[in-house]
Amino acid sequence: MKLSIIIPVYQVEAYVAKCITSCLSQRDVNLLDYEIIIVNDGTKDRSMDIVNQLISPDCQPPIKIINQENKGLSEARNTGLRYATGEYVWFVDSDDYIEPDSVASIIATIEANKVDVIQMPYRILYENSNRTEIESVVTICNPIIGKKCMDITRFPNLAQSRVIRTSFLKDNRIVFRPHILHEDAELKPRLLYAAKSVVTLNKLLYNYLKRASNSITSSFTKRNAEGRWEGVKSMYEYSKELPTTDRKLFIPDMNFNMYFIITGLNKLAPDDRHQIIRDIINNRHIFKLMKHTLSPKKLLVYSMLYYSPKIFFKLLST
Repeated sequence: MKLSIIIPVYQVEAYVAKCITSCLSQRDVNLLDYEIIIVNDGTKDRSMDIVNQLISPDCQPPIKIINQENKGLSEARNTGLRYATGEYVWFVDSDDYIEPDSVASIIATIEANKVDVIQMPYRILYENSNRTEIESVVTICNPIIGKKCMDITRFPNLAQSRVIRTSFLKDNRIVFRPHILHEDAELKPRLLYAAKSVVTLNKLLYNYLKRASNSITSSFTKRNAEGRWEGVKSMYEYSKELPTTDRKLFIPDMNFNMYFIITGLNKLAPDDRHQIIRDIINNRHIFKLMKHTLSPKKLLVYSMLYYSPKIFFKLLST
């Protein structure tokens, strides 16, 4: 088995049929070369009824259905990983879909490059709109180590945009951190830092749906801020014992997450906003690590947050 496609399912009855159909309708590929693992994360709508209508006991490619109580996206992905028998895994969200030549293209890349990570661009689709965007990636034809990737470019956070060697994940005990939002942003730098070999597959195979509502990325709440901030703290803790040159590789992703927190604070209720800022202020050591890489504008804003929170609050409310 060359590839395991892992699909968590939760409250996606309007989208899941397109996702599953796209994974079943792959062309120019041996259907026994890949499997589909569907993790029912305790969905309460008709999502699993729809899934069961699309598959049969003798379905090819092989399909596994894993049922669990609702634990969230991270735990659903981790569950799928435990059941994966493919040499590589691809995490596909159940409100997205893949192109008909996706599996064939990925398997061709796997066979040509036995690497830890295959990075891909992806297409962003906006629900109820004709608007689309392309999230591109730097082309890497010959495998390089993940640390060099972190040094020369900033890959997208989206977990669905990469195919990963299963044994690499398990040997390095790399899993999605549970109980936070934006778990992809927390995982990516750890993943790349550990990777011994990375290439890019520069084909648009993944279609990522930005939903109009009721999805993680459609609004900014206290949980969004907490998820981003937990990611920053996790990167700091993970990297603090590393050599200085390696530690610096994590700073761009820390800055990226901090930017989302700072620009989103105005959208939070006052009590939630104050709680997040208090926690940030109590972790000044993180700012000290980051400050030498900030632009002058960001340095001014962050400094005001840490050292003059009253002025920062006034500016935030204007």
